[in-house]
Amino acid sequence: MLQKLIRNKTILAVASILFGLWLMISRTAALNLVIRVAGYGLLAIGAAYLVYYFMTGRGESIRLGYGVVAAIAGLLVLSLGPALINFLPVLAGLVLILNGGADLYHLLETDRSFRPALIMPAATALLGLLVVFHPGAVAGAVVLVAGAAFVLNGLADLNIIRKFW
Repeated sequence: MLQKLIRNKTILAVASILFGLWLMISRTAALNLVIRVAGYGLLAIGAAYLVYYFMTGRGESIRLGYGVVAAIAGLLVLSLGPALINFLPVLAGLVLILNGGADLYHLLETDRSFRPALIMPAATALLGLLVVFHPGAVAGAVVLVAGAAFVLNGLADLNIIRKFW
């Protein structure tokens, strides 16, 4: 029993390390794969809702709505693929700029004596500007960090296995 657990944990740890290395080495391919999986997943969900709607005698019209929206979203994700990689970080950057600017405004209006508190909202707005003007770098960095996390997870699992073996 313990040997099976150790073997399974070792296989998962090595798979985690390999997957993390793949993410770190081929970030663009990983992003494209995520977009394809999301697009086909949305299409499958849409198809399932539509089939359920038509198989049950058209009783719940909300299922039809879910199916149509999911299918359209899947088609959009598949057709706009690489553009989404750059659009979503820009959207997040705009939110950061607006939030940082609003926080700066509120701090300046309410508490003029505590200037160090202005650092965090200013940094948030500046990071938002960075994200807006370099969206591809942000997406690549997220994949790089995710890859590093998988590698560290696998190494930690192997270390635990080594200690208990």
